[in-house]
Amino acid sequence: MANFLLSKRIDLDRRTKSEGYVSKSPISCKLPLVNNILPGLPEFDAQSSQEERLASAIEANVRWSMHQLLETPEGQNGLKMGVKLVGAVYDITTGQVRFLA
Repeated sequence: MANFLLSKRIDLDRRTKSEGYVSKSPISCKLPLVNNILPGLPEFDAQSSQEERLASAIEANVRWSMHQLLETPEGQNGLKMGVKLVGAVYDITTGQVRFLA
């Protein structure tokens, strides 16, 4: 699914910008889940590999999810109570967890 989203985002954005970097043009989709994810996707260097784009999108998704959680009333209450939200990326091939700053 992530590969599909990345390729479709890049394909759509290439139509709007012919240079090497993808624009942040709004993309709409009929799938609510996809529309919730797209704002958190970063700009991609069109020359980067598929693996680099995927890694960047995964990290961006974690950060966007954290942002969304902190915007909820529950997230705001948690912050007031001293709760800390920590994002991490799990590498399924190595079993390592990388915590995000």
